[in-house]
Amino acid sequence: MNNGIYKLSDDGKTLLYVTDKNISEAVIPDGVTHIEENAFLWCEALQSIDIPNSVTHIGNGAFQECRELQSINIPNSVTHIGDRAFSGCDALRSIDIPNSVTHIGNSTFSACYKLQSIEVAEENPYFTSIDGVLFNKDLTQIIRYPEAKNGNQYIIPDSVTHIGNDAFFKCEAIQNINIPNSVTHIGNRAFWCQSLQSIEVAEDNQYFASIDGVLFSKDLTQIIRYPRAKNGNQYTIPNSITHIGDSAFYWCGALQNINIPNSVTHIGNEAFYWCVALQSIDIPNSVTYIGNSAFSSCSSLQSIDIPNSVTHIGDKAFSYCKTLQSIEIPNSITHIGDEAFYYCEALQSIDIPDSVTHIGYEAFCGCEALQSIHIRITDIDSCCVKESAFYDIDFDNCILYIPSETRWAYRHHPVFRSFKNIEIDG
Repeated sequence: MNNGIYKLSDDGKTLLYVTDKNISEAVIPDGVTHIEENAFLWCEALQSIDIPNSVTHIGNGAFQECRELQSINIPNSVTHIGDRAFSGCDALRSIDIPNSVTHIGNSTFSACYKLQSIEVAEENPYFTSIDGVLFNKDLTQIIRYPEAKNGNQYIIPDSVTHIGNDAFFKCEAIQNINIPNSVTHIGNRAFWCQSLQSIEVAEDNQYFASIDGVLFSKDLTQIIRYPRAKNGNQYTIPNSITHIGDSAFYWCGALQNINIPNSVTHIGNEAFYWCVALQSIDIPNSVTYIGNSAFSSCSSLQSIDIPNSVTHIGDKAFSYCKTLQSIEIPNSITHIGDEAFYYCEALQSIDIPDSVTHIGYEAFCGCEALQSIHIRITDIDSCCVKESAFYDIDFDNCILYIPSETRWAYRHHPVFRSFKNIEIDG
């Protein structure tokens, strides 16, 4: 069913999507009960919307990236608000949750840069708010701290045991956060805050600790979060650490040097993502795993040596390291993930050892400066090389050096036959 502005289901109860993404205001027809996933996605001009009290379900991403939406009235019929439902609503300053809502998804209010308060009806049995901050009803979980809320310090109530995913995501004003002894769980991306200088943990907390404002596990074997705005351009990770957690140094743009001790075995996903000032880093030979996007977008990183203890390079591990000129891939590596070196535009040569059994999709895509590839794999047909692994490099001028007696196999390989210059590596 199509009423000109909206595409509806045949029975008229589900709003599937908007046919005109340029609308500035919307009135959802009476009788609609379900707003489908991404229904208003990227309606960037939308400023106001009228939701009838027939609606019970707001789907995942339903109003995501509605950047001019300044206010919205959620009727007391809605029970479900999906993941990312209002994510990216830049102009939204406040939102009221009615007493009917029983479910609020992940990242529902992330990237709402002007959001100052989230208010909940007092009679709602599942959620509550204190001073504009969203909690579950019994105050054991902090769900969302509004990004534009005033104040440079926040003390988490001592009833809280669980800090939710994205709880303080991109909260601009907060400089200091205090975690009470009651907290047992901290969710993903909980403290991605632009101005955060320190995270302090109660000494008697049994699960977490802080040293000089940096967040660790209690036993000091995992570094969880280094505050983005912490003073200093250099940091030495304590030598008790075995695990650098996911996003531990995410977006720490001031850090130029980080010292990793040889106690570390695991570098987590996005561990150093967007550390744009990081010029060099020594990975000790204790490390066995480099996670997805671990060093992605480290745009000042010029060289890196991967030790021969590492067997796995994750997806996008070094993607967009645009000044990376050289990298040593040791003969311990078996797996090079999807987009592992995606658009490393300054990379001039690579050496792929015989140990490699998997080269992922677009692993070296966009490495435009590549002049030579030395590939040591003697049985290339037994290696899984994805078709787009070397997409968008200069096949006319980049020289592929291969082992002796393998010319026929490489010349007829569905990926490597694209190279115009194939030579025996002597």
